[in-house]
Amino acid sequence: MVSHSQKEAIRPMFTFISKKMFALSLGVCSLWMVTGCNHFVPRTALTDSQREVHQLNEQNNELSMAHNHSQQTLQAMLAEKEQLAQHTGQLEQQLAIATERFHNVQGERSQLKSHYISLLRNNQAGTPLGGHLAERFRNLSQKYPHFEFDPETGASKFHSEILFASGSAIVNESAYGLLDEFSKIINSPDGAGMHIMIVGHTDSKDIIKRNTARRHATNWHLSTNRASAVAVMLAKSGVDESKIRIAGHSKYQPVASNADESTRRLNRRVEIFVIAPQAAVAGWENREIRRN
Repeated sequence: MVSHSQKEAIRPMFTFISKKMFALSLGVCSLWMVTGCNHFVPRTALTDSQREVHQLNEQNNELSMAHNHSQQTLQAMLAEKEQLAQHTGQLEQQLAIATERFHNVQGERSQLKSHYISLLRNNQAGTPLGGHLAERFRNLSQKYPHFEFDPETGASKFHSEILFASGSAIVNESAYGLLDEFSKIINSPDGAGMHIMIVGHTDSKDIIKRNTARRHATNWHLSTNRASAVAVMLAKSGVDESKIRIAGHSKYQPVASNADESTRRLNRRVEIFVIAPQAAVAGWENREIRRN
C-alpha cells in the first residue's frame, strides 16, 4: 500500500513523464500529417531523378563507347601512317637507286658514243657517212617527224609509235613509206658498202598482258623481235641482207628516266646505225678475208 506521502513524492515525476509522452505523441501525429499530406511529391521527384540519372548513365556509356572507338580509330590511323612512312622510305630508296643506275647508264652511253665518234673520225675525215649521204638522211628526218638522224654518229632513230602498235612487233603500214625511202638511200651509190646495225629498245615496264607475253615473253624478246621486223622490211625493200645486223637491248639503254608515259615513250624506239665499211665493228668480216 502506497502512502499519501509517497504519492505526493512521485506526482511531479509522473506529470513530467506524461508531458513528455504527450509531446512525443503530438510530434508523431504532426509527422504523420506532414508526410501523409505530401506523400506523392517526394515519390514523383524521386522517380524523375532516377530517370534523369538513368539517362545520364546511358549518355555516359555512349560517350565512353564513342571515346573508345575514337581511340581505336586513332591507333589504327597512326599504325597506317607508320606503315605508309616506311613504304614511302622504301620507295624513295628504290627511286634513288634507280636514278643512280639511270645516270650510270647515261654516263656509259655518253662514253660509248664519244668513243664511237672518235673511232669514226680516226678512220675517215668529215662525217662518218660522207656529206651527201648524211644530207639525204637529214632531209628524210625533216620529212618524217618520228625519224631522227644524228650526223655525228650516223645513227637513225625510229620512235616505236610510228613503227609498231603497243606490244606488237608487226610493222605498221604507215611506216612502209619511211622504211622504203630509207632503203632507197642505202641502196643508192651514196650508200654503197655501208653496213646497218638495227637495235631495238623498250621502256622499263615489264610485259604483263597475256596476248603480248605469248608473242614476246620478255622485253628482250620484244626489242629483238622489233629489230628483226625492221630488218625483214629493209631486206624486202632490196637492202642486201649481208649488210644487216640486229640487236635488242631490252630496257637497259634508256634515253629518258621512265618516270612517266611521256618519258617512257622516248625509250620505246628502234635505232639504225649506218656504219662506214672501214669502221671496226665486231661481227663484220673483211670481204677479201672471207673470200680467202
